[in-house]
Amino acid sequence: GPSELFETDALHWSRSVKVVHSKASELQARGDLHGALAGYLRSLEIFDDQAITDYCIARILINLGRYQEAHARFDKIMNGHGIGFHDGNDFLWMTDLGYVLVQLGGNEHGIYYLREGLQRMPYSCYAWNAMGV
Repeated sequence: GPSELFETDALHWSRSVKVVHSKASELQARGDLHGALAGYLRSLEIFDDQAITDYCIARILINLGRYQEAHARFDKIMNGHGIGFHDGNDFLWMTDLGYVLVQLGGNEHGIYYLREGLQRMPYSCYAWNAMGV
């Protein structure tokens, strides 16, 4: 399957951002959050302007309850070029940033981003659940 492909590629192309990021996403999908986190961070060591990679890191940090660190990743995303995001998936970072802000006590700003995310993807059950936090 795909995981074997990326693991094999990673042995031969360990300096490929795409390969390292893809291997990390496979680890994340398997529930190996710490391994995935290390992989995503390694990817950013190769090329540190990938908003989608920073987003994946933020998602892991959210799952680990490390909201302040996740917030720092969202700051980096918002101050960068947004590589990897577009009109079809920007609701993802908006929803998660909103959730993080609410967790950190910034309810007003958090609700703003949750609503923005829901305007772009009104069928996001995760966003509606996050609004209830």
